[in-house]
Amino acid sequence: MRKIVTTVLFSIILFPLFPSAPYTGWRQIKTDHFTIVFEEKSRESALEVAGFCEEVYEKVTDFFGSHPGNILTILHDRADIPNGSFYPAPPHLNLYVTSPSVPILGVKEGNWLKILLTHELTHYVNLTYRKGIFHSLSKVLGKSVSAAPGALMPGWAVEGIAVKLETDLTKGGRGRNPFFEMEYKSQIISGRFYDWKKAVYPSVFPPYDRIYQAGYLINDYLSRTYGDDIFVRIYSRYTAIPFLGFNHAVKKVTGDSVEEIFANMKEDLRQRYSVSQKSFGTLVSPDVTGNYYLPVLSEKGWILYRHTQDRENALVLYNPEAKTEKILAKVSLHDYASYTASRNGNRIVFASLDIRWNHPAGEEYTSDLFLLDSCGKVSRITRGKHLWQPALSPDGKKLVAVKKNGQYSFLVEVNIGTGKTRPLFSIPAANIYTPSFSPNGRSIVFTINERGKQEAAVLDETGDVRIISDTMGGEKYFPGFLTDNSVVFSADTDGSLALYRVTFSALDRTGNIDKICDDPVGAYAGTLYRNSVVYGSYSPEGFCLREKPLPTEPDQTVRTVITTHMNENYSKPYEAETNESTYTDHPELIFWLPVPFSLDPFDSSLSLVPGIVSYFLSPMGKLSVETAFSLSTSPVQPEGMFSFQFSGGPVQIQYSLLQGYGKSADKGQGIQTTVQSLDVTLPFIQRHLLGTGTLLAGSAGGIDRYSLYSPADFSFLSPSAPGFDSHCFFGYTGISAAITQSGSSKDIIPPRNFSLSGFLYYPLIPLSDTPGWNGRISISVPSFIKHHVIRAGIRIGNSVTGLDLRPALRGGLQSTIIQDTEITAGVDYLFTLGIVDIPIVSGLSLQGAAGGIHLEKEAGFGKEVFSTDSLIYTGAEIIFRIGYMTMVQNLGVGFNTRINTSDPSNFNLFNDTALYIFLGIDSFYSNRIVDKHNSGLSGIY
Repeated sequence: MRKIVTTVLFSIILFPLFPSAPYTGWRQIKTDHFTIVFEEKSRESALEVAGFCEEVYEKVTDFFGSHPGNILTILHDRADIPNGSFYPAPPHLNLYVTSPSVPILGVKEGNWLKILLTHELTHYVNLTYRKGIFHSLSKVLGKSVSAAPGALMPGWAVEGIAVKLETDLTKGGRGRNPFFEMEYKSQIISGRFYDWKKAVYPSVFPPYDRIYQAGYLINDYLSRTYGDDIFVRIYSRYTAIPFLGFNHAVKKVTGDSVEEIFANMKEDLRQRYSVSQKSFGTLVSPDVTGNYYLPVLSEKGWILYRHTQDRENALVLYNPEAKTEKILAKVSLHDYASYTASRNGNRIVFASLDIRWNHPAGEEYTSDLFLLDSCGKVSRITRGKHLWQPALSPDGKKLVAVKKNGQYSFLVEVNIGTGKTRPLFSIPAANIYTPSFSPNGRSIVFTINERGKQEAAVLDETGDVRIISDTMGGEKYFPGFLTDNSVVFSADTDGSLALYRVTFSALDRTGNIDKICDDPVGAYAGTLYRNSVVYGSYSPEGFCLREKPLPTEPDQTVRTVITTHMNENYSKPYEAETNESTYTDHPELIFWLPVPFSLDPFDSSLSLVPGIVSYFLSPMGKLSVETAFSLSTSPVQPEGMFSFQFSGGPVQIQYSLLQGYGKSADKGQGIQTTVQSLDVTLPFIQRHLLGTGTLLAGSAGGIDRYSLYSPADFSFLSPSAPGFDSHCFFGYTGISAAITQSGSSKDIIPPRNFSLSGFLYYPLIPLSDTPGWNGRISISVPSFIKHHVIRAGIRIGNSVTGLDLRPALRGGLQSTIIQDTEITAGVDYLFTLGIVDIPIVSGLSLQGAAGGIHLEKEAGFGKEVFSTDSLIYTGAEIIFRIGYMTMVQNLGVGFNTRINTSDPSNFNLFNDTALYIFLGIDSFYSNRIVDKHNSGLSGIY
């Protein structure tokens, strides 16, 4: 108990060392159809959602003809990333307050939360459809059952209708987004559009949002060809008989197969993009699968951010002539525009996420600024400031960045030495994007989006802001200075992204705009390099860089006016009359199900008896309850389990109760067993920063086992059982630690990893001086061959009365070592076989594979005796990265063989070889402790 108290106190002391916004619990406000849950820091966003949610509800539910009741909607405002989700267990929405910092959804709506709610509410109404077999079953078995058909739907169908409605029911959406269009336009023009079977699942191959893209294009084609209500008609048919599959419903309703519809849709796109007078620029980024983003030009060369399949994400110094690079820092950025450099290239500033998972309110994703100096050293500029898209002045002395303010943002100056910020420019209910300094360092250009109108603006050193207005139409993106009085930006004026230059005069506040670069796919950002325009575009391999000569004559010229305001009448946030109260995250019934077989946790044999299973979960996932009980009638014995789990940021608690009855194999005795366990885990550190994940957790708890033995069967209701009983109770404490460095997409096995854990078990009943203990350690390092890893590990444990913690060999092979304490050492050589994109059947896909060979050796020691196994154990395994719809899981299969080195001829294939299956990527470290000598608490751990 003293150790448990010490651990708890240590956690309480440690937690405040990582300050963030004050946490005071969760509040809720209610409208006619929504319960909106939020923290106090997100009150304005919650009121804003309350103001428009009923409007969104009416549009979405009328489309489906399905009107669910109260919709729980949770606002998350501790993540500096845009996200959202519908979760079916129990049905609720998660809306991340932070809006996108790059134009992934289009900019014309202007209100991120409104378009996000439209998308996620579409999922909610669609996947809890109030018709069909599973909806009827949900009235009896639990409301989450109604979402079961969604698990069998192809990815394009799930996401496509949400993208379609976010476009049709708002002013924005991906269907109006030229950046989204660039992706499929590049595939159509190049003749490399993917097969219809690949629209079912996402992939590590571009386009990375494939199910969203294909889903929108298919749904858009369906509605234009068969009518606006076609999806609802298909889905109604599907939910009536879901086991026949979604594709079957498509065929029955339209008369055409999905394959035929997909082919017709591609032909429609080919005709749309077949005629173009535009020409491609010369490719200056490598022709590889991956993304290369617009460089910052410095005296040292091009400084750019890239991530490819076979290399870690990194900032690099790039030579465009030789197409070679030098890695400056391996890092993942907040977004692809979140880096900047001084003119001499000696200072680079970037924004990256500091991710923590142990906050009571849930996960925290905080974007901060980091400095990379000329020696390659990375230092942190800010902490907890929620900053991204930094811009350095050419001399490297001034630093500005975009700062989060709810779902909006504003421009701030950052002190490089102290990390303190000072506001420079803001507009109510507006967002600021991609600031950039002029060559003389006196002005800053950036884009402003106020309620869907996006313009470029220039802020000078006096604080005067000039908005570049014109009659061209379209929205402006990624502005940057070419000279002190000229700016380049991209705009979708003619329906496709192209680069425009505006040259203005400080005297009369007017200027000229002319097009300087276009591309068949699109030019989303650009800069001048020598006498050429270097611009960012998209290819079937990902984001790329191209180059074109700077035109000597303007392609088109438009007169522009430089104004001081975008809109004199700034729009105010939505407001609503609401009822407010405290929100409590309590478990809800997800499902219950009757079963006709035994649920004895200690007996794998199948016997026909009545049983029931159930599962309860709270919307935030903090509380869960699992039950599984059956009743044997001869004799009358309850069997099953009860489990309760609480996960509340800095503490995780789990309690379980197992009850079973069986007979001993040798004596035929009746044995009734009850096992209880309590575990308290304190994750001191759960963090990911600059490509490194770190875990440090302490655990404490107890395990109690009580068994009754009788020569004959006996009932649970019997006053007492003839025979004898046994009782053992262990307390335990332990610690786990792990450090993992991220690799590339091809690194199925992380190239660098260190894992360590150790547990001490002290017997209290019966009281003993001999404690049980076990430990594990593993380390992985890169091999001299790319995507190959060498991993070494040791597992050790002992056996005491009632508890066997000795390690097991892979496949359950028996060794010749039988000692109180045993050690298993292993060395693995692991390698990526490849990452692929292969559809299998019915939503299953193969997305990669890794292989490995291993060598294991056992030793043991007891009272003054140390011995080593005369056998060695070797084998091989293959790990398949299997996808099902939108889920991905690593599944491994392998074999382990024991060889007597002193007498190899004594080898017997069937007796000396064992096959095994495992989930994950580590069959040695994750190999569960088993009762290999048929004693102790088998099956409990």
